[in-house]
Amino acid sequence: MTGTTEEQRLLRTWLVAHYHRVTGAGAPGRPSPAPPERSTLRAVAVLRDLDLTAFLNGTLAFAVAVPDELAGPWYGAFTRTLFLAGNPASLVHRVRFLHRTEDAMMAWTAPVHPERDPARQLSRMLKLFHGPVVWPGERRRITLRVPGAGRDGRSALLRVATARVSAAEYLIHLNHVLCESVLSGLLRPGDRLAIDHPAELDPRDVDVALGHAPRAPAHFRIAQDPHRPGALRLYAHLAVTEQTGELP
Repeated sequence: MTGTTEEQRLLRTWLVAHYHRVTGAGAPGRPSPAPPERSTLRAVAVLRDLDLTAFLNGTLAFAVAVPDELAGPWYGAFTRTLFLAGNPASLVHRVRFLHRTEDAMMAWTAPVHPERDPARQLSRMLKLFHGPVVWPGERRRITLRVPGAGRDGRSALLRVATARVSAAEYLIHLNHVLCESVLSGLLRPGDRLAIDHPAELDPRDVDVALGHAPRAPAHFRIAQDPHRPGALRLYAHLAVTEQTGELP
């Protein structure tokens, strides 16, 4: 992405629309979120290691498991999540996790206020998860299903930019777009999801191929580019295919 004025204007427009969607209407079908100044909930994820497929499946299962009374406020807090390095298996007797992967490699707490346990307890015990400076994952397509009984078996495609993205940044971007898509009802239990890993995402290509946000059945992750001060970058885009059938 070259970062032209046109591209930056488009990204800013999308970002403002997303802000108003989250802080205004909230998550469709879920309780309305608290105002931004009051919505401070934060989830905590503990990772012993980073297995990409396990992380994606675990994140979706965790998002589906978030109780309705917490879903709206956490959505209104932009699904803040703290990633810590540690062994969930050694913490199960001290911390109540909302979801753990079957191999106990990763675990998530329910969203809570940052000053309440278990968030405060874990923050004191463990260090931030950093991982490699450059994302080492394979740039291959991964396919999976959203946990739970499906209604119509829709298909979705998520594309995630990987160039100049660290493992920690990758986790943050994927966490936001997957959790927000589940909480908003864009991704539903039983939906099939394909994830591609191109080096870059050009917002102009997304606009042509997948429709104009925020009206299209899509979600995105836009954030500041640490390699280009003052510039925004499109890190992820998820689009749903309403019809059943093969993934695009």
